[in-house]
Amino acid sequence: MRLTLGICLMLVSAQVFSAGEDSSKHVIYAGVGNAERGNPNKSDDTPWSLGYLYRAKNSKAFYGIDFAREGTSLDNTSGQNDAIEQGFSLNLVVGRDLNFNNGWGAGIGVLLGAREAGESCPDSYLGYQCYADEDPDTEYDFNYGAVLHLTFKKALIGARISGESSQLMFGVAF
Repeated sequence: MRLTLGICLMLVSAQVFSAGEDSSKHVIYAGVGNAERGNPNKSDDTPWSLGYLYRAKNSKAFYGIDFAREGTSLDNTSGQNDAIEQGFSLNLVVGRDLNFNNGWGAGIGVLLGAREAGESCPDSYLGYQCYADEDPDTEYDFNYGAVLHLTFKKALIGARISGESSQLMFGVAF
């Protein structure tokens, strides 16, 4: 999956680079990080994220949304007792761009949102996930972090650091 994502990003980057340089207002990025290994109380699935950032014309501020699979969520459904799974988070990103010359730029922002911490429900006796096939109760925790990036023309590389994971970001501006 990482190789496929990398190839897609390179193809999209090549297409965007050939489009010329103009006032880029939109950025789409993907991030991937290393999972914590060896801790039996934490998910060891590889964390990843997808995000979108928007900057209004003639503004240095940007804002966006970020969806990630990161951290640990304890599953107490389907007869499980604190089964360790990877949680998801939904976050808002707000920050400021710093423009340099010759197509170079940088940005710094904060990431605030909610992260899935667990699911639970009474056990079903008929094989459903929960009793009477009801939806499980989901617990959420506060998620926080920072986004740092460096841009050159239409390409973005950076870091996404949250309370649950650290990820390397790659993106394109258009």
